[in-house]
Amino acid sequence: GTVGGLLLAFGHGLGFGVLAFLVSALEDRYRSTDREAFGGLAFGLPRLGGCLLLVLLALAGAPPLSGFAGGALAFLGVLRGHPAVGPVLGWTYLVLVQRCLLGAFRLPPGDSLGSSRAISDSPDDLSTGEIGTLLPALLLIVLIGVWPAFFLERIEPSVSRMLRADGTRLVYEPEEVSEADGSGVP
Repeated sequence: GTVGGLLLAFGHGLGFGVLAFLVSALEDRYRSTDREAFGGLAFGLPRLGGCLLLVLLALAGAPPLSGFAGGALAFLGVLRGHPAVGPVLGWTYLVLVQRCLLGAFRLPPGDSLGSSRAISDSPDDLSTGEIGTLLPALLLIVLIGVWPAFFLERIEPSVSRMLRADGTRLVYEPEEVSEADGSGVP
């Protein structure tokens, strides 16, 4: 439960960072973050829409992305607590996918595309530099989902040191400080 929760938190941190970048890119281009004003972004702005789809599916817990591996382990750990929270959040992300990415392509009034330009010629999609900025986080989102054991093996020792043997209470046991060199470093 705890190890999965930490992996889920890390994956969500990545996902929300990318999501903030993408929403910021939309706001810079169209001066709006009103989700009702956008539609069909997967068709009109394919690079932005594709990145948005990948992140929203990861946040919803779709396999083989970061949210699935951590979410499954965390869900098993809290099943007796609040089992409805995960599916409700997943449903919310999928509604965003349906409303913003699918359907007829539309932008807020006063959009910068203009009516004479073809959608495929839009310079308002993500630039190569923006994709280069997002690529490491997007690859890590996929890597966590495909190879969670790599990350779990690195998280588990820290969690084991924090949990008591019965696994129910967190304790903090500071390491002893070496006073031999006076630096206070163990």
